[in-house]
Amino acid sequence: QNHGLGDAFLKRLLKRALVEAADSRLSAVEVDVADLHSATVRREWQNIDILIHDPENHLICAIENKIDSGEHSEQLQRYRKIVEGEFPNERVIFLFLTPEGDQPSDEAYIPISYALVADLVSAVRQNRESTLGPDVSTLMDHYATMLRRYIVSESEIAKLCRQIYGRHKQALDLIFEHRPDL
Repeated sequence: QNHGLGDAFLKRLLKRALVEAADSRLSAVEVDVADLHSATVRREWQNIDILIHDPENHLICAIENKIDSGEHSEQLQRYRKIVEGEFPNERVIFLFLTPEGDQPSDEAYIPISYALVADLVSAVRQNRESTLGPDVSTLMDHYATMLRRYIVSESEIAKLCRQIYGRHKQALDLIFEHRPDL
């Protein structure tokens, strides 16, 4: 799009995911040298949250995004079969995106966390800041901040709250039970 980032974020995301993968039909080095400018992004294609297709590089990336819900009815396996059936000659990367990088039920999927996404958004913004417009730079900064504040659950505040609750569970439960109903 016209954000001035080109394929920088996509390449970083795929490279980081592939480095973490135990086995893949594609290497991080292949992604690094590829030109992914012709990649298209589809949302909710065949119920798959995000599908990235780059026909020039014979590459598909399917991303299943889980924030407030878990996997159900073998959906990862179904999505994998749909993608492999629709794109039999493409190299496919399956990503399972969750706030904490949870392990997926299907071994074909690579777990990634929103903390990684926030870190990559910040890194790309910093590396490209001189060529980005101020609106794009601000948007990326706000997006990374929002992810860290509302999606990534392992913030310092969340850790402190769990510690306080653990030490004072009975008192806090009693307070919550008898709080005024406004």
